Amino acid sequence: MKSTLKRRVLALALVIPMVMAVACKKDSSEKSKDSKKKAEYEVDISQCVNVSAKGFDGMGVVTCEADSKGISKTLKQAMKDIFGEDVKSETKKAFTNLENSIRFQAVPSSDVKNGDEVEIKILFDEKLADDCNVAITPSSFKFTVSGLTEIESVNAFEGFQVTFSGAEHDAQIILDNTGCSDFVKNYVVFSLDESTIQTIKNGDKIIVKNGDSVTVTAKFGENFPSDMSEVYVLSQATKSFTAAGLEMYPTSIDQLDVTEIVKLVNEQGKGFLSNEIYNEMEYYPVINGAKFDHSGINEPKLVISDFSVIPEKMYYMQPKANTDGTSGIVILFHFNFHVSGYLFPMKWNDPPATEEQTVDTYVAAGCFQFTTDDTQSTLISTGNLGMVGDSDDETYLYNDHTFEAGYNTFIAPFSENYVVNEMDLSAYASVLTDS
Repeated sequence: MKSTLKRRVLALALVIPMVMAVACKKDSSEKSKDSKKKAEYEVDISQCVNVSAKGFDGMGVVTCEADSKGISKTLKQAMKDIFGEDVKSETKKAFTNLENSIRFQAVPSSDVKNGDEVEIKILFDEKLADDCNVAITPSSFKFTVSGLTEIESVNAFEGFQVTFSGAEHDAQIILDNTGCSDFVKNYVVFSLDESTIQTIKNGDKIIVKNGDSVTVTAKFGENFPSDMSEVYVLSQATKSFTAAGLEMYPTSIDQLDVTEIVKLVNEQGKGFLSNEIYNEMEYYPVINGAKFDHSGINEPKLVISDFSVIPEKMYYMQPKANTDGTSGIVILFHFNFHVSGYLFPMKWNDPPATEEQTVDTYVAAGCFQFTTDDTQSTLISTGNLGMVGDSDDETYLYNDHTFEAGYNTFIAPFSENYVVNEMDLSAYASVLTDS
C-alpha cells in the first residue's frame, strides 16, 4: 500500500513539472507572438495636419498646422488596439509624450511658386514610438503648392534710353522714359547711380568719358499705391549704359588745326579793345589818373592816336585731370595808344589845361571749351570767346602793366587747373596779321 502510494506521488511529481513546462513554453510563445504583432502596428497621422501655401508666386510660404485632436484620437485608438482596455499608467504617459513630440516640417518652406512639390516631414521621438510599440508611417508626404497670388513682373527698362551729350568734362546725361509704358512713366522713378559717375563743382558738372559704364537705378516712386506693391515687382532694378558720342576737350592740340580759333581770339581781342577804348573816351575818361574832358564843350576834342593791338604771346591751356578746366587758347596782347586833349577843370572858371598820356599795357582774350571728336584731330566746336581775367575793369586805361605784370595777371592764374603751354605765334602769322 505504501509502496503503491509512493509510486503515485512520484508519478504526480513528474507530471506536474511537465505540465508547468508546457504552460511556460506556451506563454513564452504567445508573448513572442504579441510582441511581433505590437511591433508591426502602424499609425498614419498624415491626415492630421493642415498644410497651406500663402503669399505671392515665387515668394510663397508653406505652413503646417497640426491637428492635435486628430493626432490624439489616432494614438488613443492605437493604444486601445495594442493593449486593450486595461492600460497601465506608464503606457498612457508614453503615448501622451509621443503625441507631444509630433510636429510637421515643410521642405522647402519659403520662396515657393505654384506647382512646386514640397515635402512634408513628420517628426517625432523615435524612442517613445518604440516604447509604445507603434510605427508612425508614412514619415513624410508630398504637398503641391497652389493658390499663390500671381505677381506681374514689370521690365522698367523696356523702351528706356540714356542720351549722352556735351563734352566729357561737362557731360549732360538725359534719362529718357518717353518710350516706356504708361505704367512705368506713372509709377517708376529712374536715377543715376552716383557711384558710377564723377562730379566736380559740388555736382554741377559730370565727368564721363566715352566708353565709361553708367548705371541707372529704377524703383517705384512715392506715388505708387501700396496695394499695388503686392502685385507688381520690377524684373530689373539696375541697368548699365555705355557713354558714347561725347565731345572731348583735347589733352593735346598736336593733331588739331586750331587756326580758326586763333583767328577768332585775335579778332575778339582787337575788336573788344577798339570798341571799349572809344566807348570809354566818352565824356570824362580817366587815363593814368588824368581826367580828360571829352564832353565836346572845349576845343580841341580828345584825340586818340597810335592805337596798336599786337599779339605778344599765345598759350594753350591744357586742362589737368579731374579739374574744372576745359581746353583753352589765350592771346596776351601788347596794347598801347596815345591820347591828348583838355583836362577836366577842377573849377568852373579855371582855364582849360592840355594833357597828353600814353597807355602801354597788356590785356588778354581767349577761347575756351572748344571740343574735338574722340580722335582729337577734328574740331567740333570753337567754344566760347571772351576777355580774360580783369580785362573788364578798365585796366587797359592804365600804364601799369609790363609784360611780366600782364603774364602774372592774366596767364599765371590758369596754372591751378591747367598746364600752360606756350604756342608758336609765327605758325599763325597769316590770321594774326590779316585780322
